[in-house]
Amino acid sequence: MNDSPINGAGHRSFIQWIKQPNSWLSVIAAIISLSTFYLVYTRKGEVKIIMPDKVGVSLSNGNALLLVPLTFTNTGAPRTVNYVIHVAATMRNIDPHEISDRNVDLHWRLELTTVDKWRWLEKNPEQKVDREYWAEKYDVVQYVGRALPFALYGGTSATKLFDFIQDRGSFQQSLRSFEIVARAETPSGAVSSKMVKYVCENAQLDKDYTYCNQEYH
Repeated sequence: MNDSPINGAGHRSFIQWIKQPNSWLSVIAAIISLSTFYLVYTRKGEVKIIMPDKVGVSLSNGNALLLVPLTFTNTGAPRTVNYVIHVAATMRNIDPHEISDRNVDLHWRLELTTVDKWRWLEKNPEQKVDREYWAEKYDVVQYVGRALPFALYGGTSATKLFDFIQDRGSFQQSLRSFEIVARAETPSGAVSSKMVKYVCENAQLDKDYTYCNQEYH
């Protein structure tokens, strides 16, 4: 009669197999292989948005402009990839009498970068005349490209300088403090940053950027 669980022989064979060290090594090797495959190839993870220490605010034709360096992190496996399709932000005013709308929605208009002012003046020597203006500046904001989706590979981060512009409504010329939350659309779903409070060094807004610092507790 063949060995089977009915006569107990199959059960005894299994017990004998378990008692062999090589059997345990095979099981452990299989578990490690499956875990490695999951961690390296298939774990989707999530996209996280890190808010910066400082943001820039300016005013153009009654519209608020935000200069925000955002860092995106993909916690997924190294061989996976996600895409940031669209980015937006909402500014919540803490001083309601200063702007007409308490919540101001802004959309991603451009991607920018900063250039050291000395490098900029080397290429544009005619601008050195206004020494008082350049004495208070550290860098120059330059255009990079339009708002386009970008890839974010697993286990990596990407920092981009975003130019956000107000969607609708009018903005007052003064601003002392506000909160910002950034949102991004990805194929795996929408993600948001935490709400962060910023306090402005100069309450009067104009076309040049006023820089506001994150308030730490």
